[in-house]
This record gives sequence, structure tokens and C-alpha cells, in this order.
Amino acid sequence: MLNARGAVVLFADADGATKFSDLSKLETSLKDLLQEDYLSKPEVVANKLAIVCGSRAHLEDEAIASRSVFRTFLMYGFHFLVWVFAVQGLRDTQCGFKLLTRQAALICFSSMHVERW
Repeated sequence: MLNARGAVVLFADADGATKFSDLSKLETSLKDLLQEDYLSKPEVVANKLAIVCGSRAHLEDEAIASRSVFRTFLMYGFHFLVWVFAVQGLRDTQCGFKLLTRQAALICFSSMHVERW
């Protein structure tokens, strides 16, 4: 992420929970947020601070139907703790599909260090 050269950087979890065809939704949200297009003005966009996050909240009802009662209880407990201690305006805090400007990626990832898996 720190060596990315593009105006925007995509972060996607390897579990395949989100389709790459949904990237266009993130691109549209980023364009709306910045009022700039990274294809026509890449350096302008690269130096702005913006992050757009994907969400699977719209899939929640069908996912709950296929979970056990115990897993559903744990899920709601986790959501409650996140709501109390962290953020209250997001329904899906664990979606690993994010589009960041280059400057935002540098700030977010510069202090991260993973020793091993």
C-alpha cells in the first residue's frame, strides 16, 4: 500500500466476500465525495484525503437466515460492542473492500507493521 503509484488504492480482503465488479460503486462514491475524477485529474485526487468503504449490510437478512442461532447471537453482540465503543453510523465495519486516495493510504498504512501471519 505504501508503494502504490496510482491516484487511488484498492484494499480488498482475500476471502472473496466482495465481488470486484462492485468496484464501480466505490469509484462513484469517491467521485461524489471529492467532486473530482481520478482518471482526468490523478494528481489532484492523489493528494486529497478520502476513504470510501464497501458494505455488505444489504445482504444481512439472507445471511442471518443461513446462520445458526448462536452465530447470529454472537454477530449481534459484536455489532453492539462496536456501536457502543467505536462507531455508530456504520452497519458493516468488517467489510474489507475500501478505496483510498494515495495520501489517505500513506497516512493509514505508514504506522502498520506485521511481524508474521
